[in-house]
Formats: sequence, structure tokens, C-alpha cells
Amino acid sequence: MIAHDQRGTSVIEMGLALPLLGFMLVGMVDLSSGFAAKLKLEQAAQSTVEDVQQRGYTHNTTTTPTSLDAIENEAEARAGTGAVATATAYRECSTSTARTKVAWTGSCASGASSALYVSVSLAKTFTPMFSLRLAGANANGTYSLTGAAALRIQ
Repeated sequence: MIAHDQRGTSVIEMGLALPLLGFMLVGMVDLSSGFAAKLKLEQAAQSTVEDVQQRGYTHNTTTTPTSLDAIENEAEARAGTGAVATATAYRECSTSTARTKVAWTGSCASGASSALYVSVSLAKTFTPMFSLRLAGANANGTYSLTGAAALRIQ
């Protein structure tokens, strides 16, 4: 009679499955936090570039723009604590067969069209709740996240 008694089996099954479901939930939350941090970096870079566009970025074609520091500071403030921004200005020379990046003060070969760009890139490390050291992890268990955006200004 005891062998056919089914009472309590669902509690035992739940006790076996609950830890697995808990680990899966924590893993999903951790993964989602990483994606949210990367998305925040990308949005900070894009909104900084949008502000550059709205303000009408001015440049001096003979020297590197001095306002790149201000763009970096704005991007870092938008991305939050621990983010490092790099703003660059460059010239792109285009021909019918290739595109080449040259220095802001550089010139293009004859027959090539010239365009000026400002780009913002942000970098930040993400520390997950559980250091599993999956693919792409740094030696200390953190992950390097980046976000970037560029804008043609001329």
C-alpha cells in the first residue's frame, strides 16, 4: 500500500527543480544587466553625437578641434561612473574604389571627395553577480563593454 501512495511526490519534485530554476533566473538577470549596461553606453554615445549635431559643431580645418575634450566629458557624464570616452575627428577620403581615413588636418588625393567626421566611443567594465568567466571575460572576471557613434559634419 505504501508503494502506491503518491502523496508528497510533487513537493519532492519541486524541491529538486527549484534550485535549477533559481540559478536560471539569476543567470537571466545577470545577462540582462550586462546587455542593459552595453545599451546605456551606446545610447550615451548616440545622444552625445546628436547634441553635437544640434549645436552645429564648428571646426578649424588647420588644427584638431579643441572641443573634443568637452565632447568626451559630456559622453562620460551620460554614460555614468567608470566610463571612459574617446572623441576623435577625422577626414575620410573617398574614391570610386575605396574609402580611407586620414588625419583631421590631412588632405585627400586629387579626384577624391572629402568628408569630415566626429566620432565618440565609450568603454566601461561590467562586473556580473557571479563570475563564471565565460567567453570574452577579462582575467578578473569582468567584461569590457563598448559603445560608439559617429557623425558626418561636412
